[in-house]
Amino acid sequence: MSFTVAAGAPTTWEGRDVRALDAEQWHEALKELAGSDADDAELARDALRRSRAGLLSVRDMRLVLLATPHVPAWAPARQAIMDALAGNLETARQVLATHTQVEVWPPPRFEETAPEAEGQVMVAAVVGPAESQVTGPAQSAPTSREAKDRAALALLARLSGTPLSGDEADGNGEMERLVLPGMPTEVFEQHLRRSIEAGRGPSAELKTEALRRARAGRLRHRDLYLLLLDARSPAWAAVREAALQRAAAMPPAPARLLHWHAEQHGEDHGLTYQEDVDEQGLHHTRALLTAGEGKSTGPVRSAPVRKTARHRAACALLALMADLPEPAYPDDDKPATTPKITVPGPSQDPIKYLNKHHQLDTITKPEASVRTIGPRKEVTYSCRHRATDTPVKATAAGADKTEARRAAALKLLRKLHTLDHATPTPAPDTASAGKRRAVRPDGTSNPPSSAPAPTPRTPAAPQRAVLDMGDKPASVLLLDAVTSGCALTFVPGGAGRPAAWRVQDNGRRALPTTGLPHPLTAEAGPGGQAGWRIPLLEGLPVLRGTHQGASVTAVFWQRALHIALQLIAAQLVYPAQHDDGRAAWRVGPIPPNAQHALTELAAAAPTGATPPGLPARQALIAAADAIADALVRTPAAALFGTGPWTHPDQGPVDAEGEVGVWLDSVEDQVDGGPAPQVILRLEAPSDDEAAVGRLTAELHLAPADGDAAPDEEPVSAALLWSGAARLAGQQPDMVRPRVRRVLRRAARRCPALASLAAQDHPGRHTLNLVAIEALLEQDAELAEHGVRVAWPEDLRTALQTAAVIGTEPATGAAGHRQPGEAPRFSVTALLDFRWQIALDGVPLSEEEMDALAEAARPLVRVRGRWVLADPVLRRRARHRLLAPLPGTQALTAALTGTITVDDTLVPCRTAGQLARMIEVLTGGEHHPEPVPVPTGLRATLRGYQQRALTWLAHTTSLGFGAVLADDMGLGKTLTALAFTLHHQQHTPGPTLVVCPASLVTTWCREAARFTPGLDVVAYHGPDRTLDEVTDTTVVVTTYGVLLRDTARLASRTWSLVIADEAQNAKNPASATARNLRALPSTTRLALTGTPVENNLSELWALLDWANPDLFGTLKAYRSRWANAAEKDPGGEKALALGRIVAPFLLRRRKTDPGIAPELPAKIDQPRLVRLTTEQAGLYEAVVRETLEQIQASRGITRNGLVFKLLTALKKITNHPAHYLREDPQAASGAAEFTARSAKTAALMDLLESIRTRSEASLLFTSYVSMGHLLHRHLDRHGYDPLFLHGATTLPERQRMVDAFQAGRHPVMILSLKAAGTGLTLTRAAHVIHYDRSWNAAVEDQATDRAHRIGQQQTVTVHRLITEHTVEDRIDELLTHKRALASAVLTGGDRALTQLTDRQLADLVTLGARR
Repeated sequence: MSFTVAAGAPTTWEGRDVRALDAEQWHEALKELAGSDADDAELARDALRRSRAGLLSVRDMRLVLLATPHVPAWAPARQAIMDALAGNLETARQVLATHTQVEVWPPPRFEETAPEAEGQVMVAAVVGPAESQVTGPAQSAPTSREAKDRAALALLARLSGTPLSGDEADGNGEMERLVLPGMPTEVFEQHLRRSIEAGRGPSAELKTEALRRARAGRLRHRDLYLLLLDARSPAWAAVREAALQRAAAMPPAPARLLHWHAEQHGEDHGLTYQEDVDEQGLHHTRALLTAGEGKSTGPVRSAPVRKTARHRAACALLALMADLPEPAYPDDDKPATTPKITVPGPSQDPIKYLNKHHQLDTITKPEASVRTIGPRKEVTYSCRHRATDTPVKATAAGADKTEARRAAALKLLRKLHTLDHATPTPAPDTASAGKRRAVRPDGTSNPPSSAPAPTPRTPAAPQRAVLDMGDKPASVLLLDAVTSGCALTFVPGGAGRPAAWRVQDNGRRALPTTGLPHPLTAEAGPGGQAGWRIPLLEGLPVLRGTHQGASVTAVFWQRALHIALQLIAAQLVYPAQHDDGRAAWRVGPIPPNAQHALTELAAAAPTGATPPGLPARQALIAAADAIADALVRTPAAALFGTGPWTHPDQGPVDAEGEVGVWLDSVEDQVDGGPAPQVILRLEAPSDDEAAVGRLTAELHLAPADGDAAPDEEPVSAALLWSGAARLAGQQPDMVRPRVRRVLRRAARRCPALASLAAQDHPGRHTLNLVAIEALLEQDAELAEHGVRVAWPEDLRTALQTAAVIGTEPATGAAGHRQPGEAPRFSVTALLDFRWQIALDGVPLSEEEMDALAEAARPLVRVRGRWVLADPVLRRRARHRLLAPLPGTQALTAALTGTITVDDTLVPCRTAGQLARMIEVLTGGEHHPEPVPVPTGLRATLRGYQQRALTWLAHTTSLGFGAVLADDMGLGKTLTALAFTLHHQQHTPGPTLVVCPASLVTTWCREAARFTPGLDVVAYHGPDRTLDEVTDTTVVVTTYGVLLRDTARLASRTWSLVIADEAQNAKNPASATARNLRALPSTTRLALTGTPVENNLSELWALLDWANPDLFGTLKAYRSRWANAAEKDPGGEKALALGRIVAPFLLRRRKTDPGIAPELPAKIDQPRLVRLTTEQAGLYEAVVRETLEQIQASRGITRNGLVFKLLTALKKITNHPAHYLREDPQAASGAAEFTARSAKTAALMDLLESIRTRSEASLLFTSYVSMGHLLHRHLDRHGYDPLFLHGATTLPERQRMVDAFQAGRHPVMILSLKAAGTGLTLTRAAHVIHYDRSWNAAVEDQATDRAHRIGQQQTVTVHRLITEHTVEDRIDELLTHKRALASAVLTGGDRALTQLTDRQLADLVTLGARR
C-alpha cells in the first residue's frame, strides 16, 4: 500500500479517494500514515468527517489520538474524537485498554486517592511498560466504575494532547502531552519496514526501540520475520541477535517464521521434520525447509520431549538461514510427563478437548469428514495416538453437523482414553541404550526392522510325511492341512469360476493330490506350487475357527471371516452388479469401526495370504463380498423368486433399465464418500499416430467437489495406484473402486470406454477412430456423468463453426432494394443463411469445406496440421446452405449473436449489407460519422443531444423507428426539433407531433424559438384544420384530438410522426395506442422519460409502435424475453433483451457521467410522521371492517375491496378531512385543521422553514380533493398558493407557470397526474410529495419538473411518510423499484390485489413491521 499526496487533489490510497474507502481500507491507510512525516490534511479532514458521522471504530480512534503526526491538521479530528468519547465514557476506557493490548503492556491500572468531597470516589489511570508508567489526572465520581471511566478519558486526553472541557489549552487548541517512552507499535513497524526495504541500517532511535521491544517480548511475528529473514545490513546485527533470542523464547515462533518463508516461495507445506527416538525416549530432530527451488537442512537437535526437539531444530535452521549464532536453550534433561487423555463432562465441549490434546501433542491433528445421510449428518473423526502410534477413528451421526461433530469427538475421546490408560509406560532397556527406531516425518513410528543376520548353512530339509487321507471327508482333510501349517490364500472369482480357497502344499505334512474327496480338487498355484482348491462356503466352517498349529495366513483369514460374518449377520449387504453385468451381493455400508478393523488387518497381512498383485485390503473386501453373495443365494432364497439375486448362479442384469439405475443409486448410498472427478486427458498425437487414427489417453483424478484443497492439481491415476501420489489424503484402495464405478457407468453410455473400465488399475488407454468419434459426440454427456474428456486445445477447438447471416436479399423477395434506392430494413426481406467453418478464426475456402465434408474420419489434416472434426461439424460442412431467414429473425440473431438451428443454440455472425447495418445499429450514439447540426436550428446542442441527433439520423436512415428515452429535463424536445429539421431536409413530407394537451403550447413556443424556419400548426381547438399542411409543415396535436379525429389524421401519409410523452400509449390495447398505430408514416419517433413504469409490456408497446412487427407479437415477446427478465432482472434473458432493444432505444440519465455536469444535486429527505389519535382510530377501524369483508369475498369483488381499502387508508394518512370528504370551505380553523393530521403539521413546519429562506416549493398530491383542502389551508396562512390540476385550462396553466417562475407565489400545489409531465418549474428548490404514488417512475417524473436543465439550486425532495402504515410499506416497494435501473419489473398497485389475506393484513395493519 502507498500514499500519494498531490497538490489540489485528495489523498489517495492505492489510487482511490480516501473518502471512498471502506472501514478496513481506511484503517490500513491510517496505519500507513503512522510514522510518516506527511501530515496528510485530506485524510485528517476525512477522519473528522467520519468521527462526526460515528464511523470510527475503537482501533481507529486509538490511531488518530495516539499514532498520527502531532501537527495542527490533525487537531480537529482528535478534538472531535475526544468530544465524542466524553459522551461515551465506556468507549474511552475501551480505547485505553486496546492501546495497552497493542503495545503489549500490562492492562490499565487505576489508583484510588482520597476524594475531595464526601460520597465521591477519586481515581487516576496508570498505563505504560512496567519500568516507566505514566499517571493521568485524578477524576472523581459517585461510583468507582464511573470514576475509572472518567480517569481513562482524562489520561487519553493527556496522552493525545487534546483538551477536554475545562482544560487549559495553548494557542493551537492543544495541551501539554504525557509522553511514554518509545514509539507506538504502528510507528515502529512502519519505520522498521521502510528502513529494511530501503536497505538502510537502523537509526539510533529505531535501534533502541527494537532492542527494547526484543528484551521485553514485544516484537510481533511479522517484526521478527523482517529482522531475521529480510534485514541483512551489518548495522542490524545486535538487533537481529536479540530478535533470534526472543524467537527462541516464543515457541512456536521459529516454526511459524519458517512456514511463512516457505509460503512466500509458493510452498504451502515447506517445513518438515526428520525424527528419531532412541530407546531411552530421547527425540532427535532435524528441520528441513523447501522454498521454491531451494532446500535448507538444519542440524539435528535433541530433547526429551518431541515438541521441544522440534522447536530447537526449527531455531537451529532459522539461525542458519539468518546467518546468526544459534541461541542458547535452557537445560531440560527430564522428559515431560505426557498428559493423559481426559473425557469431558456432559456440559463441556468435546471438540475443545480434542483440540487441547492436539496442542499438548498427545494426539495428531484430528481430521474430520462429513457425510449426509438423508436428513441427518454423519461425521468421522480420525487421529493417531502419539504414545502407542495407533490410528483411532470414531463416527457418529446427528440432526445437524454440529451435533454430529460433538458426538463423534466424544466417541473418539473415549476410545483414546481407553487406549491411553491401557498402555503401560515402558521401562528403558539399558541393554539397547543408544539404539534408535525410525519415526516417519509426521512423527508416527514405523515398525522396527532388524538387520539381516548372516545366513547359516542349513542341512537338507527332511522328507515330509504325507497327510493321511483315509476315508476322511473334505472338511476333516482341510482341518488337518490347516493344523499342519499349510498356507491359506483367497482366490477371487473370475473367468466363469466362483471364488474359492487355495491351500498351499507348504505345511509340515505334504498334501496328496490324487483321490481327493469332493469338493476338494488339486490345483497348482501361480508359482506352480501344488495345493488344493476348495469352494468358498465348503471351507467356511473350518476356516472360521482357531486352530493350534495353523499358519499365520490361516489366522489372518480366520480374523477376516470373523469381521465379514459380523457384517453379514448385521444385514449390511446390498444388491449390486459385477463389471461384466452379473448380479451380485456385496457387504456394505461398512461401519467405521469395521473399516478400521479391516485397515488394521490389511496392514498386518502376511506374505502369501492374498493373490499376487492384489492389495490386502482389496482382497479382504472381495472375500467379504463373495461370502455375502454365497450365503444369500441359499436354497431358501428361491422362495422369493428366481431373479438374478436369488438364483444359485449369478445371472445378468439390464444395466440400462430401471433396475440398473436403482443399483447405481444403492451403490452411491452405500459408498462412504463421493467419487473423485475422473479426467480422460488425451495427448497430442504424432504424425504417425494421427495418420493411422490413434490417440492416447491418460486417466487423471481430481478430488470431488468440496474435498479439493485450493489450487490442488489433478494427479495421474498411475501415480496414485503406485502409491507415489495421494488424492485428498485418501488411500488408493479407497479411491480405486469409486473410479472403476464411474468408468463402468460411463462405459454403458459410451462403449468406447469399456476396455478402460475393465482394467483393475485404469490408467493409459489407446483410442481408435471409432472411439475418438464416440468421445467427440458424447463428451458433454460423459461430463454430466462424472468423466471429463480433456482434449488437446489446438486439436479440438481449432475448427469452429458459426452461422453466417446475410448478404443481399434474394431478388424478387419482399424488401428487395432496387438500384439507386436508399438501403432500408424490411421485416419481410429474406436473407442468406449458411454455415461457415474457420481454422483458428480464418474461414475455410469452398474447396477446403468440400474436402472436410467428404472426410470420413474425425482426425483430418487441414492446411498442413491435424485437427479434430466431429460428426456435427462435418455434417455442417456438407449441408452448409440453410434456409433463408426473414428480416426480423435475422436481426434478432445478429443483435444477440446466437440463433437456434435444429433445436440447438449456436453462435452466429453477419455478413454483407446486414453486417454494415448491424455495425451502425450497435454503434448507437457513438457513430464514427457525426451528423452536422441542420441549418435553421437557432440553438447550440449539448454533446449528448448532438450524439442523439446522430443516432436518430443513422437509425432512421436504415428504415427503423426510434425511442428517445432520456431523463426528464435533458431537452428531448430540442433534440426532436433538430431531428425534424434534418429529416425534412433528407425525407420531405409533413411531420405530426402528438403530445399531452399541456405541451401543445410548449412545442409551439420551442419551435418558434429554436426552429423559426419550420411551419408549425397547432391542430387543436374548435377551428382546427389540415387544409394548409404542406411537405414542410409540423402539425402539433394532442392525444385527445387524435381519439376524435383519427380518420382525418390517418388520411394523410406523414413523413415523421413524433409521440411525445409516449407512455400515454403504454397500454397496447388502449384506444390511444390503436389510433396512434393507425397513422401512416415513414418514420416514427417516441419521446418518453419513463419507458417502463410497471412492466416490460409497456416497453414492447413503445418499440412495436416505432418498429411495427420487429419484436413479434406481445405474447411471443413476453414468452421469449419479458417474463424471465421481470423475474430475474440480472439474468441471461434480461441481458439478451437489453442487447436487442439497445439499437432502437436511447436512454441517458442526468446522473450519467458527462451528461449534465452543471445540474445541481438532488437530495432525498424522507420525513417520517406518526398518526394522530383521530387518524389512528379511523385507520384501525377501516382495516378491521374491510379485512373482514375481503376475507369473505372472491374474484373481482375482492379486488375492488382491496383497492377501496388502500385508497381509504391513504386518505386517512393524508388528513381525516380528506377521508371524511369535508368541504374545504367549511373546514375547521387553521390550528385545529393542522393538529388533526400529522402530515399537515409536518408540512406546515417544513413550509415555514422554507419561507424563512425565501425559497419556493412544489407540493404534489395524487388527489385533487386533498389539493383543494391544502390550497384552502395554506391560503389561510398567507402563502397565496397556486393550484394546478386536471380541470385547469391551458391558458390558465401557462399563466400559473409564468407567475410561479416569476417569483410571485412561494408555493405551487399540483395534481400528480395533471402536472407530472411537460412543465418546467426550475424556480422551486423544494419538491414535497404529500402522499405517495404507486409508481416510482411517475413520482420521479414529477420531481423532475424542478430538477432539470436550467435549475441553479440544489433540489431537496421531501417525501412525507406516515410511519408503521401502508405508506411505510409502499415506500419500501418504491425504493426497490428505483433500484431496478430503467425498468420497473413489478405490477404496481395491481399486484397488491393478488396478495393473500395474511400478506394483505401485514401490509395494512397499523404498527411496526414484524
